[in-house]
Amino acid sequence: MDIWDQIKNDPVNALFFISTTVAATWGLSCLFLNHFHKKEISHKDHQIKMLEINISSLEQRLGFMPEGSPYSRLTLPELKEEALSLIDKLKELQTQCRHPPLERHISEAENDPEPAALQKWREQLAQQNHKMSSLYQEHYKIKVLLLRDELSKRLNDRPYIHDISRFDHPTNSHGLQEVIDSLSIKAELLI
Repeated sequence: MDIWDQIKNDPVNALFFISTTVAATWGLSCLFLNHFHKKEISHKDHQIKMLEINISSLEQRLGFMPEGSPYSRLTLPELKEEALSLIDKLKELQTQCRHPPLERHISEAENDPEPAALQKWREQLAQQNHKMSSLYQEHYKIKVLLLRDELSKRLNDRPYIHDISRFDHPTNSHGLQEVIDSLSIKAELLI
């Protein structure tokens, strides 16, 4: 007599067999899921730890301190000097990424049946704007933002909402000029 015949003839054994099978399946499933979740949690913990290390490294590179930015420790004259120095560097960037002159391309376009010269100027303008934006992002953005925040804090001033995006990503030389002007005004207001 095999097991199926015994189950058919004895309902108590059938119930015992089914409950044992369900319990064993459930137990194995729990063990598998527990192992899977432990592995997943361990992986997530590792990712969190790596992100914390990256954040810590970036904070050290950018000069973030628990007590504030590197500008927080400066006196008013030192802060003004830092601001003027950074403004000069931004002006150099603006000069370095000067737009191509439009007048030459317009005069060329007048003699050209197709405005290829004007299209060439637009391409050069886009390249210069991209170059300026990339250099700003790479070399000046963090310093400018930290300096703007410290100047605003010292002057008891809150940046306007359009200042936030302008300082974050000036898209062309006019936007960079607005950043320079805003920093200049704030620096001159320091006593």
